[in-house]
Order: sequence, then structure tokens, then C-alpha cells
Amino acid sequence: MKTTGCIHDGWLVLSADKSKVDTDYFYHLLGSDFIYRKFVGLAAGAVVKNLNTDLVKSVTVPLPPINEQRRIASILDKADELRQKRQQAIEKLDQLLQATFIDMFGDPVSNPKGWEKETIGNLATFITSGSRGWAQYYTDSGSKFIRIQNLVKGDLDMSDCAYVNAPDSAEARRTLVQPGDVLLSITADLGRTAIVPDDIGLAHINQHIAILRLSGVNPA
Repeated sequence: MKTTGCIHDGWLVLSADKSKVDTDYFYHLLGSDFIYRKFVGLAAGAVVKNLNTDLVKSVTVPLPPINEQRRIASILDKADELRQKRQQAIEKLDQLLQATFIDMFGDPVSNPKGWEKETIGNLATFITSGSRGWAQYYTDSGSKFIRIQNLVKGDLDMSDCAYVNAPDSAEARRTLVQPGDVLLSITADLGRTAIVPDDIGLAHINQHIAILRLSGVNPA
């Protein structure tokens, strides 16, 4: 992080034993979805999930030879650099999109073109928030589990995909997405959106996302 500071009790510091593990490899490993699922499975708490030093110490991780670790870390560093460049390009395109929207439709707040207005509730046939407490259902295959990080600039990006073995319940049926649904983040990074594609298959939303199923309105 190239800085100094202190942590509060919501964090753990893990310092790599450099005789056994490359620090960059360690960083990428701990940030992987594979380790995330292990941590979720161990975390205690019904609502707020918590880890502690002993739980983290108990996790078994893949440990290739140190030279292979460095090679893997180098590849992942380059991939992350490309991801950051892609993100910067997306942000510039988003700025262009916003400017084009204003040019075509005017400021939606002042509504200089006098467009008709309607509430979202009257445009939607179905609105629901996501599932809660599904950490116990995480698996390596099954139904896709759409999380807030999958909503990227209007698109549904499932490259970082989690899976759940969805229960046979009313909540599972309620949170099952359909092609054309508009997804909206309702916590944390508020206001992210994405449209569910036709090839989504079985997929559910988590508690940070809402489904808006529209009628008579182009979801795009």
C-alpha cells in the first residue's frame, strides 16, 4: 500500500514468511475467490460474519515452489494492470455516455424537454431485494450467485462468479432472475445497475441487489 498506519479490530495483518512464500503471491492468493469461499465457510456470526487469527491460521492454501509463486504473481500483476487500464477506459466511456444522455434527453432533474414523468413502481411488475444468509449454500457449481461486484457499468460481468446450491424455498424462487431483469445495487456501492442477459441460466441475487422487472419499458 506504500503507506504507514495502524489497523482497528476489524482487520488482521498477515506478514508472509519470505522463506516459504512470495509476498505478491500471498497477496493474490488471499484475494482470490477460492480463499474467499473458505473464509466465508469458517466465519462466525448469523448476520455479520467475523474471522479471527485462529480461523485464518487454520486455512490450507496451495503452495507451489517459490519460483513458481513468483511467476504466478508476475502474471497476475500484469493481469491486474490490464484490468486497471480497462477500468480507466470504461470510466471515460461512462463519462461520454453521461454527456450523450444529457445532450439527447436533457437534465433529468430539471427536465428542460418536458418529458412525461412516472414512478418506478408504476413501471415495474415485480421488485424484490435479494437473499440473506446464503453463505452456507456456497459451492463450486450450481446456480450462479450474483453479487455487487458482478454489476459493472451497466453490464453483468460473471468472470468472478460465485455459485450456490440454492434451497427449495420461497426466497430462492423470489430471488431467481429472469432475462431482461434490471439489477440494482441497494447497499454499499449504491446505484450500480445491469441488465440480465438471455443466456444467464439459473442465477440468484444476494442481499445487496434488487430485481426490477419492468413492463412496457425498454430495460436498456
